[in-house]
Amino acid sequence: MMSHLLSAWRSLKRTELLLLLGLSLMFGAIDLSDLLRIDAGPKFWSVVTHHLVTSVAAAAVIMLCWLPADRSSEQAAQRTRRLVIATVVGSVLAALTIWELTVSLPWPSITELVMIKKKMPMPQLSAGLFVSFTLQVLLPTSLLVAASEMLRRQRRATEALQRVLAEQAQLRRRAMASRLAALQAQVEPQLLFDALVDVEQAYDQQRPDAALRMERLIRYLRVALPRLREAGSSLDAEAELLDSYLDVMRDLQPRAPQLVRLWADGIGQQALPPMLLLPLLQTALQRAAGDPPERCELRAERMAGSLHIELSFDRPGLCGSVEDLAELNKRLALLAGPRAWLSCTSRDSGPTRFTLDLPDT
Repeated sequence: MMSHLLSAWRSLKRTELLLLLGLSLMFGAIDLSDLLRIDAGPKFWSVVTHHLVTSVAAAAVIMLCWLPADRSSEQAAQRTRRLVIATVVGSVLAALTIWELTVSLPWPSITELVMIKKKMPMPQLSAGLFVSFTLQVLLPTSLLVAASEMLRRQRRATEALQRVLAEQAQLRRRAMASRLAALQAQVEPQLLFDALVDVEQAYDQQRPDAALRMERLIRYLRVALPRLREAGSSLDAEAELLDSYLDVMRDLQPRAPQLVRLWADGIGQQALPPMLLLPLLQTALQRAAGDPPERCELRAERMAGSLHIELSFDRPGLCGSVEDLAELNKRLALLAGPRAWLSCTSRDSGPTRFTLDLPDT
């Protein structure tokens, strides 16, 4: 019990100290409002000092009673009862403190000035007077404690809501990452069938590059299939997937473009959401139809707190539909945050550029 009291008193925060001062000023303002109705003369500042000292002392007593109740478990069923008891006990002790200081302090109080002007003796502490003192303290104290508890519960509810929203967003990101990893692990049935037929024909015809074609197909499968177990990727891994895909395509279509990687050392290990670059490559090749690009460049650099990636082709008009880009931007928003953005530019006689910006998290 004593350890809890000491721990609660030592946990006094700066905001609570400011609340203590505000409470004491409230008590002082209540008392000093009567000072405007009487002429205190040269004793004005003595009266002000008296009431400020008694107000600070009363607020300190209330704070000492309130802190242990406030530091009790927020989930405890008896918390409200403890706060009510602490508020009542604190108000009673504060009223006793005010009375004792009123009698013992060297500075006069407003009550003393009034009694002196009326040439009457100071009243003795009676039950009615004590109840009056206690109620004067209890009313503002109850309002402050109730307001503090309401703010605490509102803050706790807001924090709980934020945690739930954060967990929900995390689950959505994981679900999307798993879906994209599964998509990335898929091997296009037609591509696989054509590649297998091509390898079989190469072996039947005893062509010297048959083994190389088989190695390229195996490499593509080794790069693509393990993505089913991965929730994320990297720039190097995505580039390896593009390269292996183009190797297989080159065996089927000799005019498939060459991939050129252009970035500084260390950037290749940068984390990257899965299933972003391969759909862009596939879109460009599909749009190219019978006139595929000859060169495909993958650039990456860090710019102002973000990773800037550019996938470009030496052919115009390969951006694909607006709906496809919008769908990829939705994936980006879930996986990399709302500030991540994918765009595509293409001029009539210039290259097609897919631009991806991934801000640091």
